Order: sequence, then C-alpha cells, then structure tokens
Amino acid sequence: MIPAFTIALPHTLLLISYLLLLVYCVIKEVNWGYYLVLGLIGLECYWNYAFGTGDNLLHSAVDLMAIGAISFAVTLTKHRPLRILVLMLGIAGFFGWHLQFEKSANDNSVINQTEHAEYFIEFVSKEALKKWIAAESNTENLTINYPLFSPEDLSFQLDEYVLVSIPTDLSRDFLERVSDQAGILHVELNDPVILEMPITHSFRTNKVSKSFNDPYVDKQWTAEQYKLDKFHKLAEKHRIKSQGGVSKIAILDTGVDAQHEDLKENYVSTSNRYDVDVKGHGTHCAGIAAAVTGNKVGIASFIPRAAPVKVTSVKVLSNLGMGSQKSIISGIIKAADEGCSVISLSLGGISSDSKEKAYAEAVKYANAKGSIVIVAAGNSGRDARNYSPANTKGVITVTALDTLMHKADFGNDVSGIEMGIAAPGTSIYSTFPNDEYKAFNGTSMAAPFVSGLVGLMKAYKPDLKTKEVYALLQRSATRKNNQLIVDPLAALELFFREQL
Repeated sequence: MIPAFTIALPHTLLLISYLLLLVYCVIKEVNWGYYLVLGLIGLECYWNYAFGTGDNLLHSAVDLMAIGAISFAVTLTKHRPLRILVLMLGIAGFFGWHLQFEKSANDNSVINQTEHAEYFIEFVSKEALKKWIAAESNTENLTINYPLFSPEDLSFQLDEYVLVSIPTDLSRDFLERVSDQAGILHVELNDPVILEMPITHSFRTNKVSKSFNDPYVDKQWTAEQYKLDKFHKLAEKHRIKSQGGVSKIAILDTGVDAQHEDLKENYVSTSNRYDVDVKGHGTHCAGIAAAVTGNKVGIASFIPRAAPVKVTSVKVLSNLGMGSQKSIISGIIKAADEGCSVISLSLGGISSDSKEKAYAEAVKYANAKGSIVIVAAGNSGRDARNYSPANTKGVITVTALDTLMHKADFGNDVSGIEMGIAAPGTSIYSTFPNDEYKAFNGTSMAAPFVSGLVGLMKAYKPDLKTKEVYALLQRSATRKNNQLIVDPLAALELFFREQL
C-alpha cells in the first residue's frame, strides 16, 4: 500500500550502499562515516513514516538497530584486522537477522501454512459433528477448533463447522481419511488473506463546484467525474423520513480510526477493539464510503451530512494486513448480527477450492439478516471467478476503473461474475489515520465507493435486497468496452423513480 507521490525506494540497493559505506569507514578508519550511515537510515525511516507504510517503516527500524549495533561493536575494536573481522561477522549476522525478520513479518498470527494446514469441515448435523470430535479428540498432531462461528440465528449451517489444524506433511493422508467418513459434507482449506495493492503515483486535481466546503474535494477526481454536487442536490430533494433507524456500512478490514476528523461524526462503534487502524487501509475505505460531507474538513462522500447513514468497523485483518477465511467469515457474521445494512469487503485472495461453501453460507446468512455484501474483485488483472470472496454467490463484486474510465490494468475481470460492476479505483484520495489523507489504487477503493451509494439507498428503503440493488446499478450503469460502470447519479434517480 503506497501513497501518492511516493517513489518506491530500492531497499536492497540502499542496504548494500549502507554496508559498503561501513566497509569504507573501517578500511579508512573514518569514524564520522558511522554517524552518516545511521543518519541515512534514520532519513529512510522518516521517509517511510511520512510517505510509506508500517511494513516499510518496520523494515527501516530493524536496519537502523542492526547497523547501529554493528557500528558500535566496530568502534570498540582498535586493531584494523580485528575491526574487519567484527564487521564481516556483523554483516553476516545482519543478513541472517534480516531474513528471519522477513519471515516473521509475513506470519499472519494464524498458523503458518507452510508448517500447518488448516481446514474447515462441514458436517451433516451437529450430532455428527460432536460424534466426530469425540472420536478424533485424541488424534496426535490434530488440533480441533469448535465452536468456530457463533451466529445469533442457529437455523443456518454455520454452527456445523469445525476448523482443524494439522502439520502440512500429514495433511494429504488426513484429507484422504476424512473424505470417506460418514457425516462429513465438505472439507475446504482455510485460505490466508494478505492485502496487496498497486502503487499510486499521483492524484489528479480538479475544479469542483463551490457548493462543497470540504477543502480536499479538489483532490477527488471522482467528484467532478460523477457530478457529486448534483448527486447531493438530488438527495436533498428527497429527505429521508426518519424511522428511528440508521443505515450502517460495516468496513471489514484492518480497523478504522474512529477519531479521524472527517469520520468521527459519521462513525459508530461496534467494539473499541475495532476503532484503531495501524495499517490505514480500513480508514481509507471508510472515508470513501462515508466521510463527513460539508463540514469544512477533508473530503466529501455520497452521504449527505444529515442522512441517517453511519460507518462502522469490524476488524478482520491484522495490523500487517493479514487474515484468513475464518476471520473474515466471523466478521461477516458479526456485522450481520449488528444489523449492518451494507458489509464492505476490500480484501480477498486466490480461491483454493472450486466451491468455497463457508463463504457462501456466511453471505447467505448476512443476506437473510438484511445485509448487502459488496466485495473487491482483486488486484491481479485476472478472472475474478478464481478469487474469493469475490466469486461468492450473493455478493456484488466491484473491479477498478482508472481516471480515464477504463478498467484498471490491475483490476480483476468481473464479466463472468453474476453481479459484477466497475467503480473508480485509481488515485483515490481519502482519509488516513491521525487526521491524514492519502491517495491509493486498488479494487479495495472501488468497493467502498459502491458501498457508500448502497448504504444511502438502504437508508431510504431498509428492506432493499441485493438483487434489487444490483438491478438498479446495472440498468443505470454506463457501458464502455463491454464493461458495466457504476453511475451513482443515474442510479439514485432510478431508485427514486421506482423504489419510493
């Protein structure tokens, strides 16, 4: 996840440069060079703090500590040959530490899939499930997690799943054994999920109607492209009749900065554990969906300031942007049970199974509770049918457009998806933790663009169903290069004509 104006620093090249400078300092006995190296790494830390990501900052901080330790050890050694030896040992140790750090940074706090495999097992009944657990509870190297999900409504099959963990080298034999066992309906891998986003190089500045007092609206190219001023004027003509309820948009992500200056007025908390965001990805999505409009701060969204539409957070990804199918399904159930009108998922990964029933069951549960699930298509430039939860039945799947209104090169193709559409996903300027604002690329940005629009529709008509919403989006969409492109103003006009 790289913001606007950031040029990706060649980290490996910088490391080599630092180490060569250290070697020069030792050979020439130039003590001031050590401070220069530490100063340069400190500058890289600041660069990554200001313009990069938490992951890059962590990398630079590790480098600073390691090279600082090497420099200190070298300066304590008086004889040049011994200094060179200490330096070489230090460099070897540094690279070993660096490789170990890389490995641990990629650990998802879920069981490492290279050492252990995790599988969902669905049973025909709760009785069959309990019988199987009793029979397998003493099996060596097998860890059973149950209850796995805790939905309010037990009429669905979500309480008939267990999660098992087994060493990878034993997983094939285990799968062969359980596939023939009575009472088991389905077995599938608990897929890991890791956020991956293309680089943003810049954002486009536009002339926008003076009807907005949000100072950064000129950095939102979508405001001009989608006639955001006319959209708000249309919404103002159709005041939402207060029914005491609120349309909530749930951002299932890395958390949301609940105290952000341009979000807090529109934010409601589901749990204070979800109200912080180290990574920044969830906060960025929340701003696209429901930043406060007309408050003389930050950016604008589709949500009128007085509308009973709020954004909330369910944290399903770690601070490094990692999660699993289990954490996401649990989040979907949580959001549905909290009565969220829209569940926005800017995440996913390659589907390991042709039919992932656990995702489908979770979406079915959410739909039955009145939630519309909107999912990012993925950023690999491939077919979204091979990515989940983008390929899950019952979701609206959103790919990304560039600033020229063409499908972004990185956006997965949704033409084979039952309910697929495209929305802006490049150079999207939005909220970032600590009252900051940044521009990112990704279908991650396109999904909350649609989620905000749908959240507003649900405020007018709470019982609106997924297929009704998609029909509105589809019929009002523009078509370009065989791509359905969401048109929020046309969709809202059609909604007012036909649904109210």
